[in-house]
Amino acid sequence: MIKAKLLITLFVSWMAVFGVVAVSAKSGKIENNEYRIPFSQIIPPLEKIIPGLKANPNQSSDPELMDVQVPIAKENRKYNVSGVQCVWCSLENLARHNGVTNLYDLTDKYKHATGPDYVGQVLTGRGIKFKQTSGNKQAGIEFIKEYVVNKKFGVGIGLQGVHMINLVHYDEEKGIVKIIDNQGSLNIRTWTMEEFNQRFDGWAVTIFPPEHKETFIDKCWKLRTDPFESLYGK
Repeated sequence: MIKAKLLITLFVSWMAVFGVVAVSAKSGKIENNEYRIPFSQIIPPLEKIIPGLKANPNQSSDPELMDVQVPIAKENRKYNVSGVQCVWCSLENLARHNGVTNLYDLTDKYKHATGPDYVGQVLTGRGIKFKQTSGNKQAGIEFIKEYVVNKKFGVGIGLQGVHMINLVHYDEEKGIVKIIDNQGSLNIRTWTMEEFNQRFDGWAVTIFPPEHKETFIDKCWKLRTDPFESLYGK
């Protein structure tokens, strides 16, 4: 039924195009290609034609975000101003991308180095839905596959116990990952899988969108407690 309605609507729209052009040509309004009809004024977006169809909120015309699994917009990327707040920048980037407004002040409030345990305390204290894992690189990679490739929430990942960045694309077939470094230009950069494996230390964290309902897989991730955990950003 929906397909039939779509076909009829498109057919009528195209007939309107040819009708307007024909009338305009007859009245002398089309001369030297000076008369143009904006396409968007003739055929409305599909979400207006088909009831229940919604535009993709993550869809972007920015070339940098094409073919990126987690397209964090440039305006949602926070720079590491203090030089040691890389974890908080990474978390706020995820929060802004996923619409978790209660975390939009992280980089304003927290300007110090931190680790998994304190991050868990802050997020839990604010009533945020999140998951993180640390201490096992293979578990971290599975975590990345779940929340970058499958759910497309994005993750923050630890690098060699001293720095955190956002990982926004993971492709084993092509052997690449794409990252956003809060200490750099904030542009999306591509690493080889070899470079990723050398730097990734096993800590990965994600922020769930408000509407996300926890699944069985979400409950499987465990955080290793370590009284001597590294401070990322030191």
